[in-house]
Amino acid sequence: MIPLPLLGTLALLSATAPFATDMYLPVLPAIVEDLDSSRALVQLTLTGFFIGMGLGQLVIGPLSDAIGRKGLLIAGAGCALAASVLAALAPSIEVLVFARALQGLGGGACVVLARAVVPDLLAGKAAAKAYSLLMALQGNAPAVAPGSGGVLAEPLGWRGIVWVL
Repeated sequence: MIPLPLLGTLALLSATAPFATDMYLPVLPAIVEDLDSSRALVQLTLTGFFIGMGLGQLVIGPLSDAIGRKGLLIAGAGCALAASVLAALAPSIEVLVFARALQGLGGGACVVLARAVVPDLLAGKAAAKAYSLLMALQGNAPAVAPGSGGVLAEPLGWRGIVWVL
């Protein structure tokens, strides 16, 4: 069996998308105001994130089969972290859109690799049990993220939400 702390970490890594989108949605109007931008441009931060997320999964998944997962998982998490810092400090909407695309790229790597670790470590019933627990933990993210974003939006502001991400 996979140790519970590792399984929890994998669940958080694979919950990147719900947290990076649902937790972020309540602060979109604040971004429009703070960066003196339009709603359409601020919505591009979500588009950029999803494009990056898709590319991250598409490229990193097959690449990890060839060269291994650990280094790519660390690199993906590092990319997502660095992009989050850049996004939180973004002086303009253009920088924020770019940072969110990078955040999606790193997050996509984390999502695909977190799910690939289970069959690397386990097989049969043990793998099925680990997947069940992983999905149960991960399944709570879409329920928790919007409420968390709503609660944290006012005291932290949009930059605070991005720091939390």
